Amino acid sequence: MISRNRALVRSVAFGGLTKVGGGLVVVLGLPLIAHGLSVDAYAAFLKAMTSASIITLAFGAAGTVSVRDIARALKAGTDQLHAAERRTFGLFVVIATVTLAVAALATPFNLAASPHAGIIGFATLLVLLQGLAQWGEVNRVASRSDHLSSLWQFSGNVVILLLLIVFSRFGLLPVVMIYFAVPMVIQVAVFIHLMVQRRSWVVPRFSVGAVISDFRAMVPVAGNSFADYAKIFLSGLLVSRLSVAADFGLYMTLVLFAARLVNPLSLVTRPLMPAYLDALHHDDRHWLKAVRTALLIFASIAFIGGAGIVAMLDPSFFRAIIPEKLGEVSRPEIASLMLFLWGHGFTTLLTPLFYAADRDRLLWAVNGGFVGLGLVVGGLLTVHGGATAMLAAMAACSALAALTLLGFAALRLLSRDPANPLASASR
Repeated sequence: MISRNRALVRSVAFGGLTKVGGGLVVVLGLPLIAHGLSVDAYAAFLKAMTSASIITLAFGAAGTVSVRDIARALKAGTDQLHAAERRTFGLFVVIATVTLAVAALATPFNLAASPHAGIIGFATLLVLLQGLAQWGEVNRVASRSDHLSSLWQFSGNVVILLLLIVFSRFGLLPVVMIYFAVPMVIQVAVFIHLMVQRRSWVVPRFSVGAVISDFRAMVPVAGNSFADYAKIFLSGLLVSRLSVAADFGLYMTLVLFAARLVNPLSLVTRPLMPAYLDALHHDDRHWLKAVRTALLIFASIAFIGGAGIVAMLDPSFFRAIIPEKLGEVSRPEIASLMLFLWGHGFTTLLTPLFYAADRDRLLWAVNGGFVGLGLVVGGLLTVHGGATAMLAAMAACSALAALTLLGFAALRLLSRDPANPLASASR
């Protein structure tokens, strides 16, 4: 069997292809969209992303719980593994069915409220299909074979970028088709590829008791996902309500840019949960200590590096990313952006450790609490300070959350002291 560290390195190496493609989509694709669409159409595109991202909250929570369950079942035996696969796939089907029903009921109201509601609804449907097919990638991550799905996703990112170069000025609908339909097709391809390799299709198993149990396990995971959602999209909604359209566009472009820069951390977070569970199973204290040391060193270097970027980066750099119609980026906004990157990045990096250790409720409380504080303070300040005030508030609170979680992880989750409850829980 492939070693823990080798599987981790392989996942990171192949996942790097995906992140290179995704980074190009962000650095080149989002500016193409922002420049190609009118301010109103660009705002509608951002709202489509906001609406569609709600769907990912449920599927993301189900995916996290499923990775944990399948990874544990892999060590229990074939029968337990097949049972876990059927049950978790059934959970995905239930979520897709419920989400589709809710979206169908809401469609008439949305159509009456916005001229772009049909396009936003179409984007939501594409994300729903992508979420259902995501079970294939969940299985890959749990079994530490996600390097295969990374190749599919890299090709999808390249296709997205090439299509945006050609069609970004053709209006809102083509942009939505490219940005949401291509990832859906790729995710379906990953699922089918998994089924072909297995030489059998997974038949979902439905059980009221199992679904209720899974939903309970999903609550803190979904709560933490909603906190991340609120950190980016709900804060943006407040800016849109309390400021002008250009301010909303500037704020959302900056935080989406930051969120996409954090996204490559999934190279590590995706395989980290199975690796951490394996280390606990084998009581590998040396590996846990090495991870703790690496995290603390990385956090220090990232913070110092961010401060250096603030001091040296010319604000004119952002002219290639932010259209002139949305305004100029100031140095205080650059400082807030770097702090937001640091806080959001390390919260994301630590998340799989808290999930694997069944500390998801603590993670939810810390992350959600600081996000709520940021929304309150930022909302009050945005009335007079606009997007700059909201960005500063969310950056400060994100950094405080990351510091709190980093301290707990270093002292408890990555320590096998006999007083640590993980010492008994993992056996």
